[in-house]
Amino acid sequence: MSYFNKCFLLFMFLFLYAVLGEHPVLAKETPDDVRTAAPYDYTAIDGHALNASPSVERSLDSLAAYLTAPAKNDREKVRAIFRWITSRVSYDAKSFLSGSRTDTTPEGVLRSRSAVCSGYAGLFQALAQRGGLECATIRGYAKGYGYAAGHTVGKVNHDWNAVNIDGSWYLLDSTWGAGSLSGKTFVQKFKEFFFLTPPEIMILSHFPVDTRWQLLQKPLSKAIFDCLAKPATDFFRLGLDWESLSHKDSLLRVKDRVDITLATGIPLEYMARLKKNGKDVPFSTFVETTGGKATIHAEFPDSGMYELLLFAKPAGMSGSDPELLSYSIQADGTAPEEPKGFPVAYGAFYSNGGELYSPKQGNLKNGEVYPFRVKIPGAKKVAVIVGKLFVFLKNTGNDVFEGTAKVSNESVMVSYNTGSSNNYIGILKYNVFQSGLQ
Repeated sequence: MSYFNKCFLLFMFLFLYAVLGEHPVLAKETPDDVRTAAPYDYTAIDGHALNASPSVERSLDSLAAYLTAPAKNDREKVRAIFRWITSRVSYDAKSFLSGSRTDTTPEGVLRSRSAVCSGYAGLFQALAQRGGLECATIRGYAKGYGYAAGHTVGKVNHDWNAVNIDGSWYLLDSTWGAGSLSGKTFVQKFKEFFFLTPPEIMILSHFPVDTRWQLLQKPLSKAIFDCLAKPATDFFRLGLDWESLSHKDSLLRVKDRVDITLATGIPLEYMARLKKNGKDVPFSTFVETTGGKATIHAEFPDSGMYELLLFAKPAGMSGSDPELLSYSIQADGTAPEEPKGFPVAYGAFYSNGGELYSPKQGNLKNGEVYPFRVKIPGAKKVAVIVGKLFVFLKNTGNDVFEGTAKVSNESVMVSYNTGSSNNYIGILKYNVFQSGLQ
């Protein structure tokens, strides 16, 4: 049976199991009350942790006493320890990449201020227990450094923690909370996401050997974990809804097209890229955003294995778009007689709430006349620019502009003007082909 079929059957089993079957429960020693942490202001306790002096950092006992002394509750104790570790301990990239062994005991990590995941988790547990907290170290499989969509995590490769706060268990990962590897270099950057991460989100990247530490009433199997796509932390930070995602498998098999939908909250600027053999496939993706929903369209010019990546950032924000999600896709279709694809959409299209009605194909035939219809809120003028020729579209009301334009063997761009200047801002770009496949 193929990997694709196994994933499909496993998801069907999970669905039927959830609807018809009895659900396994967490082991008795794990409290039934597993909550998602509510918002909390950690400013004061974070400042206290980050201001720890060398004198209190000489031993585990003195450090734990210092970190937990001003805490108002167990949650602040956990936070102080987590924040200190993520600030003071660097990931030992050299040992990780070479496979060499170092002292990962809590005492050893405190001295060296360097560790791999087992050292981070062990130090956190040692400090937590000295602070009067109930804590466990979890061993398991993680979709971390080197993981690619569609791959299986074949061996146990990571440690993280669970901690009991007021009778409820929470999950955290101080290793990932401290930063990440960029190539062979560790970049220390605090990641709030991995502090008291909800179990239903943590399971997408962390699978414990001991099933009870999933902290889920309906635990997943390892096979399901391997099938699931791994969203980046920015996926959740930007308010995207995992449950609404139409395609949760990381490995997909399609004919010649896929349309992936998900619910979106705040206005975002999207970009989707399709790659084959490590090279971009131009004019092959498009993202539509309407009614609080984003739809990622991708067309495959021929059969083969592709990588589809989704990027997004808040509308109007400068800088590069962070990667949110990736898929490995096996396309089984044949090349069409003429390429269609999608136009390239620029950030201004999304930041202004643009909608494209026609033409939605990105490859236009030289010499043909096409109807253009696009919605751009706030635009005063919209033009189809063919080479250096401006073909202005008519404003038909409700910020919708339409008209026809004959394309030539030159670049075709749709641009708009707000009336505040003579500048035109590009929002859509089309490719022009002569005949047959390009």
